[in-house]
Amino acid sequence: MKNRIIFYSGGRASFAIADYVKTHFPEDNIVLYFTDTLWEDKDLYRFLNEGADKLELPLLTHIAGLNPVELMFEQKIVFNSLIGECSKQLKMKVSADFLKNGKKPQLESWRNKRYLKNEDFISDATLYFGIGFDERATRF
Repeated sequence: MKNRIIFYSGGRASFAIADYVKTHFPEDNIVLYFTDTLWEDKDLYRFLNEGADKLELPLLTHIAGLNPVELMFEQKIVFNSLIGECSKQLKMKVSADFLKNGKKPQLESWRNKRYLKNEDFISDATLYFGIGFDERATRF
């Protein structure tokens, strides 16, 4: 059994890759992983939860504990499309700290944890990112 972690953003491409992985590797330990900025539309949360339920996969959500506006005040800078500090601090750093060092963020929640096949889902995990052709690349 192999560990597979899907960076699950709530977009079509991340749902598609989750469906692909579940279809092609049904016996593996698969986790949907979402890093929440606390700045999302409520419909995104609905989609994340319904998608996890439909796929019958566990969904792990990690939250740094502050939203982009709070982060801007903390860093004394106004973010924009050229300054990706929000994504770096609230998504990339949170996930890297956890996956590389086992450091859990301030807030953690699970949905469908009963579908987790092994508590150690990080060791030797394959990471999946669903990025659609319609998603514009941003320079950081």
